[in-house]
Amino acid sequence: MKEFARSLSPRSIMTGSIALYAVVLVMVLFPPAYMSVSGMRNPVILGLPFVVFYYIFNAALLGVGLTVLYHVEDLRGELDERRVQEGE
Repeated sequence: MKEFARSLSPRSIMTGSIALYAVVLVMVLFPPAYMSVSGMRNPVILGLPFVVFYYIFNAALLGVGLTVLYHVEDLRGELDERRVQEGE
């Protein structure tokens, strides 16, 4: 897994991150998606109304994406300030 993360180009990492954020943004802000979810007959998931669960799921998906991006950048050594200042 580490070798795979290190072999990725910065462009592919940014493209994947932007694609994930765009999907989550469309899921949250696109009115037809919200209306199709809110039009359901009030199902309950994990004790929450489905609409509340839907927004919590989107926030969790975004959090997982940020965590994965952090770990990939950490594996690639892009978070080390000394390497960035030295221009590596």
